[in-house]
Amino acid sequence: MSDLENLLKMEYEDTIYLNWFEEGGGEVIRVYEGWQLYEVPQYGGMPRLYGTYSKDNLQELIDEVNSWT
Repeated sequence: MSDLENLLKMEYEDTIYLNWFEEGGGEVIRVYEGWQLYEVPQYGGMPRLYGTYSKDNLQELIDEVNSWT
């Protein structure tokens, strides 16, 4: 299943992880306003909010998280 399909199937308050590596990457939480993307630092640490995305720009969310190394 693609990242986009996984995002679209999320229910409110669900959490998924994208481009996860070495205990870091993108954490996405489905909220009423859309999908919140958090950047989790490599090897752990406090996630920080990167942005909130709507259904219309979910591909931007996927492209952004996949650009992180």
